[in-house]
Amino acid sequence: MSEGDYKGAADRLKKAAKLAPNDPRILNNLALAQTQLGKFDEAYQNFARAGGEVKGRLNIANQLELAGRSGEAMKQYEAARLRAEAEQKNDLSQSIEVVMEIRNGLVTFASIAHPRPGLAPTRRRPCG
Repeated sequence: MSEGDYKGAADRLKKAAKLAPNDPRILNNLALAQTQLGKFDEAYQNFARAGGEVKGRLNIANQLELAGRSGEAMKQYEAARLRAEAEQKNDLSQSIEVVMEIRNGLVTFASIAHPRPGLAPTRRRPCG
């Protein structure tokens, strides 16, 4: 295969993707070859399979920028932003930032950085 043989690379990577359908390296490389062939829709699908919808949209937006298609890239960036916001809203987990002061290896002070209702600290009692 010669340098710049993106069609040959895409064909081989498609075969590899059939053998290892969840391998992100194969899928990303296939998507990169497809962008060089102007197959941006197919490339997006493989970027998304490799790393999820948000990463897929960011990767395809980057490739569209490199191809001089800034308008289409902006649409992908916006779609990635909206999807990331939706995922964040649907995330049922909560994180709590704890500020601690440690002196001589002992915790001398601890508090919640940004307290929110329903996420108050609880005291642990010794078992037994």
